[in-house]
Amino acid sequence: MSGGYRLDSDGDVEMSVPQPVYEFITAPKLKSWDQASLVTWTWERKRYVDKIAERCATTGENSERICASVSLASTSIFWP
Repeated sequence: MSGGYRLDSDGDVEMSVPQPVYEFITAPKLKSWDQASLVTWTWERKRYVDKIAERCATTGENSERICASVSLASTSIFWP
């Protein structure tokens, strides 16, 4: 076939450039004050901050401006 592209054996177009992979990164939410929940939240928060730092290293953004604050991490159950 002409047109500047090749087809594989299944008839799909072979891409010359890999497709980007996007990941929606959200801050973890604190749902309870018990020890197990706090430990899990702390671990997830560290992973979140690390992912944001990695993203910002690639894009040149300021990670401190991108990360959600800790006060936003707890649900409205804890705030009057």
